[in-house]
Amino acid sequence: MTDNKQLKGIQDRTTVNRRESFEVEYLHQKYPWLSHQTVKEAVDKYGPNRNKVEAQLGRLTSTHN
Repeated sequence: MTDNKQLKGIQDRTTVNRRESFEVEYLHQKYPWLSHQTVKEAVDKYGPNRNKVEAQLGRLTSTHN
């Protein structure tokens, strides 16, 4: 079944699908100093939970500054 991009529910806001380029791009824009590959690796390592992934990317950010 094709994902309807017009229907955005709670699950779409709380998870990250690394196979969807626009979701990886969103996180990359939020953390532009991290590569797309780093974002994908974070999703692989910490799972699809957006809060967990962003927390880990935030930790990488604190080492960047």
